[in-house]
Amino acid sequence: MVRQDWPEVCRKVRAFCPEIPACYRGNPDGFLPQALACDPAFARQMTDYEMGRITTRAFIDFTREWFARGFGYTGGYDDMLEAHKAIIGAPIGSSVEIFRKLSRNLKIRLGMVSDNNQAHTMELFNRYGPIMNLVPRAHVVLSQEVGYDKTTPQIFSIALERLRSAGENTVMIDDSPYKLESAAKAGMRTIRYAEGVDIGTELAKLGVEMG
Repeated sequence: MVRQDWPEVCRKVRAFCPEIPACYRGNPDGFLPQALACDPAFARQMTDYEMGRITTRAFIDFTREWFARGFGYTGGYDDMLEAHKAIIGAPIGSSVEIFRKLSRNLKIRLGMVSDNNQAHTMELFNRYGPIMNLVPRAHVVLSQEVGYDKTTPQIFSIALERLRSAGENTVMIDDSPYKLESAAKAGMRTIRYAEGVDIGTELAKLGVEMG
């Protein structure tokens, strides 16, 4: 799992904006989440993109035009694409080491369920390929490919099918309680990840050895 690097996204967008609207000037490194959340049209475009209903080109063109109208954005397609990909930040805590340890246990089949859109998925593999490749591609379920996101149990049911695993034998680790609730509805056991949570200890409580 990686952090969302909103300050870096904001920095890249600001480079092509003559002036941030007054209502956002108090938070120059975090104004974008607030601005984007206020527009249902943008939220719909993001959902359509994450579900694979529109292309990267269509989404980035929409986003660039959206910023041009609201913020006077002057950057081109490639500039906005780079800003969009900048959300992929550093790995959270010990998540990389956890992944490596689990991959060494031959009794465990690793899988990944992700809401990431096409551009973010490619960026994850570009930056963290050696880690991402610990998960067999057949065990990776992406919302853009299956048309469901992690707020629905359907995407987790698809993951169970690909893993050839029963829900009671599968543990979903995520930082979102809403997404874990959906995983539980599909029959999975769950662990909520947060700073300070020892995943090894939590897995051991469920009878899983990290290796």
